[in-house]
Amino acid sequence: MINYKVFIDFFDVFPDLLRFDLYEFHTPFTILFIEASDPDDACSTAMFRLMNLIIKQERSIETRIVCRKIRKYLRIDKVYALWKEIITTLITKNSEYPCWTEIDLNAKCLTAKAEKIYMFIT
Repeated sequence: MINYKVFIDFFDVFPDLLRFDLYEFHTPFTILFIEASDPDDACSTAMFRLMNLIIKQERSIETRIVCRKIRKYLRIDKVYALWKEIITTLITKNSEYPCWTEIDLNAKCLTAKAEKIYMFIT
């Protein structure tokens, strides 16, 4: 599982959500950190997390209509994979390549070997 940084825009639906306690979704432009297997899974997890938060507070027809609006108008602006997690996953899956274990994962920028791995991924 890889960590993703998901930028969510639900400005169009936000006036309908003001009556709910939206803990981590308190602004119409929200950033979430989600652990998922791929970017599509991260986006759907973010959407279902918001809808479950609303449904748990009030189970009514109006709330279900709001959830349908969320499905229609919610926009995912950006999805970033956190590369430290990807490189760590590659090292554990491909331990037969000893040069990959020499990567300094605590460095602030990618080293030359990590850039080669990045090119290998994309």
